[in-house]
Amino acid sequence: MTRLNGWQRLWTVVVVIWLLLVLAFGYLLWPTAMSVPKSDVYVSIPPASGRGLIDYYDILAPKQGGQSEPLVGADVTDWFAKYATENQGPTVHIDGHILQFRKGVSENTMSQLSGDYYGALHRILTVKRSKFVGAVFVSWILPVIVLYLLGWAIAWVRSGFAPVRA
Repeated sequence: MTRLNGWQRLWTVVVVIWLLLVLAFGYLLWPTAMSVPKSDVYVSIPPASGRGLIDYYDILAPKQGGQSEPLVGADVTDWFAKYATENQGPTVHIDGHILQFRKGVSENTMSQLSGDYYGALHRILTVKRSKFVGAVFVSWILPVIVLYLLGWAIAWVRSGFAPVRA
């Protein structure tokens, strides 16, 4: 069995400490359902289903390059508040997201839309988490490789200054 020299032991300790730091930050920054914007989910659900939500078009308009205000001027907020109040239906909470249905939407439609929203939210979350795990791994492995190569290069240069044995 080969024993590690002092530099390799030091590298191993630094790698383990770096791993613990990266994992701690990864835990703190782990993507949650709340970190997924509603507009990303709305883009993923069928438009026919989205029409049952009171804020569907208002959230999608800026994402598509438009404006969400139906009017221009000081009365916009009052108009929307009145519109939302008059057309407000039941509310459903899905993993921290609030879905506000229009008045008159059937139970079947609400159930279907809630399922579509939940599925789209978790598909987006799975992709975000996969990318996050890859980014965390890369942010751990790249410094580890660079540190090892730097140590190897320093040892190689240092060996060039050693006296030649006869």
